[in-house]
Amino acid sequence: MELLEQEIDSADLHVGMYVCRLDRDWNGTPFPLQGVLIRTREDIDEIGRYARRVWVDLEKSTGPAVFHLHALAPKARVKTKTKIGAESELGTQATLFDDEILISARLLDQLSERTTDFLGKLRRGELVSQAEIDEVVEPVVRSLIRNPDAYFWLESLRSRHHYTYTHAVNCCALAAAFGRHLGFDDKEVKALATGALLLDIGMGAVPPDMINHEGPLDDVGRAFVERHVSEGVERLRQSGLDDPAIIDMVLNHHEHFDGSGYPEQKMDGSIPLPGRIAGLVDAYDAMTSERPYRPALSRAEALQQLVKQRNGQRDADLVEQFVRCLGVYPVGTLVELNTGEVGLVMSQNPSQRLRPRVMMLTNPTKQLRAHFIPVNLMDTEAQPALAKVHIARSLPPGSYGLDPAALDL
Repeated sequence: MELLEQEIDSADLHVGMYVCRLDRDWNGTPFPLQGVLIRTREDIDEIGRYARRVWVDLEKSTGPAVFHLHALAPKARVKTKTKIGAESELGTQATLFDDEILISARLLDQLSERTTDFLGKLRRGELVSQAEIDEVVEPVVRSLIRNPDAYFWLESLRSRHHYTYTHAVNCCALAAAFGRHLGFDDKEVKALATGALLLDIGMGAVPPDMINHEGPLDDVGRAFVERHVSEGVERLRQSGLDDPAIIDMVLNHHEHFDGSGYPEQKMDGSIPLPGRIAGLVDAYDAMTSERPYRPALSRAEALQQLVKQRNGQRDADLVEQFVRCLGVYPVGTLVELNTGEVGLVMSQNPSQRLRPRVMMLTNPTKQLRAHFIPVNLMDTEAQPALAKVHIARSLPPGSYGLDPAALDL
């Protein structure tokens, strides 16, 4: 039977969590019952006065609190491969955030033309060389190995007007970062990144009005859209791109763990791991992208949706690892602090997932600052006042009229 209690630090409590045990007896505390549902920030502060460690009942906890509990899980249930060292087979070493920003900025400037060119060729049924694909994939993989936060920070500041291009490149980067997190070697990470880049090359066979259709499609429309999977695999093979991992990703990225996907309604372990990874990164980036028929979700909200799909459409253990990879508040997430200020998440603090580095965009009254200020919420020793500051919630893109792509960041 799966354990239904999770031990966490009292400072990591969120509204909606149900505390069922303390690291001390309930006697002598102001709580009359042995168990309390956290309803306000004051409840969290009160428990923190009496206990440092608490146990939370997963079944009785509600709302986004369940998402936070999964992100704070003490250890993963998925077996990952042995991590590769600071220097990879590609000769790539980790870099500091500020140093990688300069490298990634040049990389992103070059990606658009290269990616649009060869994706267009594949959709038209023309041959592309491995060298053309490597020109896109290898620089992205190297950047993600050096410092993933820097890449995703810059990506969050870019306009997403061209969905076909941005979705392909974003999936490529997400798959590379996730593969690296899982401990895949450089060759495997490159294959994951390549497969993710090419997930939707079969969409060239689908009429544009069906791709952007508002509301449910009829049977004919669904059949057209679902055909992009087999069409994509065929175009890969015609181009000589027959790496099994790449084929698995394109073929299986719309299969669901509960058998509700397509084209073959595969279930559980019958979906290869590369295909399950592809399904996660594809769904996550699609949810965080604005489409003609719906607004974009925030990155944190998209992760919450994936967590809700665990043991249904998604592999629960893989979802947990994906949350660990991106962080509770992924880079590029607009967040509102308990002070009223609004910021944009810049980078993660793996040891304290709820306290990332944030670029402060507004003052407490939501007025845009004259000068944006980077703040590391974990740096409470240098700035003791930060101990009382925490992220209150994530915000949908465009909240309070804030568009990171339009700001001079």
